[in-house]
This record gives sequence, structure tokens and C-alpha cells, in this order.
Amino acid sequence: ETVQDKLLQAGKTGESFGFLKGEIKVDQIFKDFSAEIIMVEQIEEGQSIYAYSKKIPYYKIIDGKKINLHVFVAKDTVKVGTPLIFGSF
Repeated sequence: ETVQDKLLQAGKTGESFGFLKGEIKVDQIFKDFSAEIIMVEQIEEGQSIYAYSKKIPYYKIIDGKKINLHVFVAKDTVKVGTPLIFGSF
């Protein structure tokens, strides 16, 4: 089961899942969704990566760009959300 399967099986927007860093490869997330990375933000707690995938039927507009896949990479964890991760990382 891929990350894409888990997120899309949930059947609604605003879903997010957390993983331990060794459980998942970040580049595989974008590959599974055929997603284009739109922007990357580095903050003290980690890296926030925003992307767009045609496989996800909904999106948010941020800085004039469609975003529907958000990945946050912290020291020990990876959080994945659609269209965005809501709340804290």
C-alpha cells in the first residue's frame, strides 16, 4: 500500500499521516503521486515541501499556485497531507 493509497482511501480533504523517518522515502511520495514540487520552505523544525499532483482532485491556491500535496520532513518524522497539513508539524 502506497502513501497515495492511504490518503485517497480516506475519501476526504484535509487528511494527513505521520511516519517515522525510516518508514518512508520522501522522494517516493512525490513519485507515487507523479507530483511536481512547487516550493520548499526551510524552517528551524524541518523542511516543508509543497507540490501539485493531477492524481489528487482538489487543491488550495498559495502564492497563485495550485498546491495539493504537502510534505513536512523533521528530524525523526515525515508528515504528509492533502491538500495541506493542518495544525502543527
